[in-house]
Amino acid sequence: MKHEIKKEITESLLQFYKHGKWKSIIDLFHEEVEEGKESFYDERYLWVRPSEDNLQFIKQQIVKAGCCQLVSIGCGSGLLEWLICTATGLEVTGIEVDRGWWESPYAPPVFLPLIYADESYDSDITTNKNAALLFCYFNDGSAFSEYMRQYQGTCFIVIGPGEGRGTHTHPAPFNIQLESEFTWKMAAYQEVQHTKDFIAIYVKS
Repeated sequence: MKHEIKKEITESLLQFYKHGKWKSIIDLFHEEVEEGKESFYDERYLWVRPSEDNLQFIKQQIVKAGCCQLVSIGCGSGLLEWLICTATGLEVTGIEVDRGWWESPYAPPVFLPLIYADESYDSDITTNKNAALLFCYFNDGSAFSEYMRQYQGTCFIVIGPGEGRGTHTHPAPFNIQLESEFTWKMAAYQEVQHTKDFIAIYVKS
């Protein structure tokens, strides 16, 4: 029964995406589901369940830092990035690895055109001074350090678990370890609904 419900909700998700109904997708993943409605949480699509306020917060902080684009490293299906783009109008680019997997029948649907970091592409995408970098539930400290070593912009964002969430990321929102000639400071943070996941904004000082 649960499998059938999940399948039905997944079909709703894809229809909402097809018709650009981003608010309906947010409602679908909402942490506090109304009585009588089924909850839906599937990490294949979203690691975090943002509210509209969370999406606007990301855009506002990026613009405040002097950036006008967002590059998401390890974006997965790209659903979060599509929500940010569609809800706020911010230009968003998704970076992933392993084209073979993402184009295979076993992969989840992709909601944003992907650029593959393990193939030849324009490196300006991740070094662009006008773009902020996003690391959402990223879990590769050495890759994070390398991206930040090359990055020339003024803002990066880490989304991941806070204390008591029971999950782990590297980097973590409140524990950034960087060897850099620049100093980075946390400018703002916001909880993702009431999930103990957090959005942490870092700016170059």
